[in-house]
Amino acid sequence: MSVMNLLFIILISLTPLETIKEKNSLLEEAAKNNSNEMAEKIIEEMIDFDEMARNALGKNASKFTLLQRGRFFKLFKELLKKSSIKKISSYQADRIDFLREEEKDGKALVFTAVYKGKEKTDVVYVMKKKNEDWKVVDIIINETSITKNFNSQYTSIINKEGVEGLLKKMERKLKEE
Repeated sequence: MSVMNLLFIILISLTPLETIKEKNSLLEEAAKNNSNEMAEKIIEEMIDFDEMARNALGKNASKFTLLQRGRFFKLFKELLKKSSIKKISSYQADRIDFLREEEKDGKALVFTAVYKGKEKTDVVYVMKKKNEDWKVVDIIINETSITKNFNSQYTSIINKEGVEGLLKKMERKLKEE
């Protein structure tokens, strides 16, 4: 068996917890090297943007035309990537404890504790298997789901300004980033 085949088998068999550990290690390396390109590539491999976007839209999805939904998914992905890269480059934890994982009904929860000074932040990665890889579909920070938070914000904007209002806000925000 070649080294490439062995590496391929090892990578395929990562558990959700191992996946988060590996990606976190690579993101730390990208931050140390000031490599936004490397961080972006890792984030793209790590997150299922389409699933997150669907969850962030929730029931609002029925208000979108097919074309609007396509725009939304693209904007959501770009905004989330840029936001994540910005946070990674500016925030360095003193310590991350990878606590445990729980798998149930095709989903996995990976529990971590992030320490910065004396402050502890609980972070839970909600993951789903896509093809052979575990992908992040939500992140819960101190018991607050980011997709539910997005959903609440998007619902408020859609109710006040409509779908086009939300898309225009997202486009403006992307230009500012």
